[in-house]
Amino acid sequence: MLPNSNNPINWFKDEWAEWLGEEALAKFGEYRYYSKSIELVNGKKLPAGTRLIAWNTTTTDSLNYNIWGERNDPGHQFAWLEQQLAEVEAVGGLALMIGHYTPNQF
Repeated sequence: MLPNSNNPINWFKDEWAEWLGEEALAKFGEYRYYSKSIELVNGKKLPAGTRLIAWNTTTTDSLNYNIWGERNDPGHQFAWLEQQLAEVEAVGGLALMIGHYTPNQF
């Protein structure tokens, strides 16, 4: 899995640029996962430090031949995820996680 090598993902990256912001956009383009702070449009407040974390669950798919050579931590995603969760916990925020597959699907 090479950074910025997936043309369909690059299309989404370009389309989502305004919504994601620079930091999340760079991470999404690199390995298809990102984290960003969120605000509710209805004016209600979330706990400080709350983040939307989109992780690339295709890395848990044993049939994904693109990552067979990187089975330990493809794209260093799990180390990144652990850091993101620790940062959210440290400030008492919420982590809202989204992904492609449910954890028990594979």
